[in-house]
Amino acid sequence: MQRGIISAQTRDYRNGVNKFFTMAIRCGHHLQNSSNSILVKAKKLYFQSDMIEAGGRVWLNTTKFVKQYFRLPGWERDSCRRQRLFRRKC
Repeated sequence: MQRGIISAQTRDYRNGVNKFFTMAIRCGHHLQNSSNSILVKAKKLYFQSDMIEAGGRVWLNTTKFVKQYFRLPGWERDSCRRQRLFRRKC
């Protein structure tokens, strides 16, 4: 089973610092609940697993204070959906 690595840089504008994290998912795997969220360095910046849909698509979000920039090698934007939806190249 192919795996996709999601590399993310989150910018916390309150503190003016960058945070990095990675997450690996299987192509086509659907994580079903938020218990699989990743906590970034105790700053309470979450990547919610419910953003991952069947087919390996990933929803990216922003919060009021945090804007997230994602570099997704091996991924592509899903042109027929919103810009923040990425699809794994399987």
